[in-house]
Amino acid sequence: MGYAFALLLGEMTVVFAYCTSVPTLALLHAAAGFAVWLYRIVIDERILQIGSNASAGRSRVYISVMLSFVAMIMCFSLTIFKLFSTGNYFLF
Repeated sequence: MGYAFALLLGEMTVVFAYCTSVPTLALLHAAAGFAVWLYRIVIDERILQIGSNASAGRSRVYISVMLSFVAMIMCFSLTIFKLFSTGNYFLF
């Protein structure tokens, strides 16, 4: 399931890059947020399945920190990188 959600998020990013309609962008953004939420549930389940009880909490914290770090990079990336087209950036 984790791979399916990751693939779905990648496909949403491609569609998001080429979409020009504001309502469609809002719908895609909400769907992507929902997919990330489901993906985090799958990751947490996998951590509890594989890891020990002693390391599960630390692993979940590290994953949460990295997801927040990636979100910050995505938010600030358009101010750091000067690109001609935002759509091309999100496609990349």
